Amino acid sequence: RYLLVGQPNRTLNPHRVLWTMTRHLATDDPMLAAKIMTATADLSTRVERSVYHLIVSWTADENPTRVQMEQVIATTLADMGLDRHQAIAVAHGD
Repeated sequence: RYLLVGQPNRTLNPHRVLWTMTRHLATDDPMLAAKIMTATADLSTRVERSVYHLIVSWTADENPTRVQMEQVIATTLADMGLDRHQAIAVAHGD
């Protein structure tokens, strides 16, 4: 929820989220995807935490396209051995 709307009790910034994407999920809706991911994690006795939050940032002078960001997401997940896992990506504009 925080990734999509920000801090509780704060005014929603309409420019906060540029786009979202999901991987290995039957929905593109990030809120529903998070519920599915939690339910999936609850089925496993090996999962200690159902969320792994990773931030990828660019410097102010970098302006990657969505395609470039998605390539970085795919490469980063693969490098971490997480490319076959469920994932939600949220691109912020604020």
